[in-house]
Amino acid sequence: MKVSRWRSLFAPVISAAVLTFFLWQMITHVQLLSGLPAGPSYALAFSVLAAGFLASIYAFHLRFRSPQRFAQLSSLVRLQ
Repeated sequence: MKVSRWRSLFAPVISAAVLTFFLWQMITHVQLLSGLPAGPSYALAFSVLAAGFLASIYAFHLRFRSPQRFAQLSSLVRLQ
């Protein structure tokens, strides 16, 4: 199946750039978003980033140590 250049290159790059921009804005303005003082606000933001990082490490671990379980996880996401 041939995938267009738009779907394989341009759309992912644009979406990654937009998501990175919004993540940067959320981290920069975390106090405004949470309504908490600086310390707890940045701890909250860091905890979200840490959870994403740990989930990525776990997925990487599953991919090489338990390919069957990794395949089960990726079967939940279906691309058309």
